Amino acid sequence: MQRKDKTANNAAETPLARSLDAILSMLETSQDTMPQDKLSHRIMLTLQRRRAGMDWLIDSRSRGKCRSRIRRILWWAMVEMLWMDGVPQAAVVDTAVSFIRHRYSQSEASYVNGLLRAILRDVEANGLDSLFATAPLPVRFELPDFLCKRWVARFGEKEAARIAQCLQLPAHTILRRRKWPVFQEGTIPAGLRQVPAPDWAPDAELYEPEGNVQLSDYMGQGTQFYIQDMATLLAPSLLAPRPGENIADLCAAPGGKALLLGEMMQGKGTLFCSDKTAAKLPRLKENLSVLPNAVFECHDAATSDFGGRRFDGIMLDVPCSNTGVIRRKPDVRWNLSKESFSGLLELQAAILENVSHALTEHGRLVYSTCSIEDEENLGQVKAFLERHKDFRLVQSRTILPDETHDGSFAALLVKC
Repeated sequence: MQRKDKTANNAAETPLARSLDAILSMLETSQDTMPQDKLSHRIMLTLQRRRAGMDWLIDSRSRGKCRSRIRRILWWAMVEMLWMDGVPQAAVVDTAVSFIRHRYSQSEASYVNGLLRAILRDVEANGLDSLFATAPLPVRFELPDFLCKRWVARFGEKEAARIAQCLQLPAHTILRRRKWPVFQEGTIPAGLRQVPAPDWAPDAELYEPEGNVQLSDYMGQGTQFYIQDMATLLAPSLLAPRPGENIADLCAAPGGKALLLGEMMQGKGTLFCSDKTAAKLPRLKENLSVLPNAVFECHDAATSDFGGRRFDGIMLDVPCSNTGVIRRKPDVRWNLSKESFSGLLELQAAILENVSHALTEHGRLVYSTCSIEDEENLGQVKAFLERHKDFRLVQSRTILPDETHDGSFAALLVKC
């Protein structure tokens, strides 16, 4: 796309114009990583969380089709106007209109000016919630139509609404105090508030930062804390490795579950950590640097024989739809489709099938996802058990997202 000369615009002169230019650069280049500066990060998260509602407002109030280049500017403007604190709304409108007038056309600038000012008048008269009062259910839930329908069919509209609302909230930061090596016990560190452990990991010691705590003060090499959502504790708790065992995490990056497995093993035995993507291994090694018994290799869990190794226990946290962690990755919902689900199911089945051959007799395998979709979870496990009568299901659990944690699934299988 060719833009007009920036010198005619105030893109370098005001914080709002610079913000608009930065967000557009990310949207136009489809960058997968979130911006590092806090303001742009917050804008992008809000944009992805509110995209369905904003698109509905644009489409329901426009006579014709809104061009993509204008829609992206409207997204930015509505986020700044409606959900950012302390931002002068009129200045947001002026910035968006000036930007479009100088880079595109006067007619498009007039369209954006009229649309945004009409939205502001409605909010002033009736409140923000009134904008979406007549919107269809998928818009109010901020979900793709097909995902909204499947959640309502499975959970009922009331529970689907609760889950959808939870996924709009910012994710809590939870710090887990590591169990090994044993750190000197003492009082709760200043700036941290202890929170109750979940019933699936009752021995976990968990804390939440309070106030303007600098997380860097508690993180890093040799520190006793690791950022870890409560839902991720389910799978390691089911596998329950013992010191001296030969344990594997075959989709290990970035290493949160593997670290907990290693702590349970207390440095004894072998913790074999692999991942398909070689570029992820350096961070994995860094995160697990405190574990003297960790071994790292690059393998494709769907096809590798892992050098002929056999394991007493395997952690298998497979690629999935991520519907349990949408609050952390709000953009994933817009990338999901029925076709992508089908591809994920095939990959998960292939990984589970291949990895099952790497277990010793009576070995344990924990299959886990950060999805809440039954086809990826218990449905996948049941299909595997139909093909493998030499395995039995010991326990499985689905954790639905709530205000304090993400969603996840894990199942413990034992080779008979």
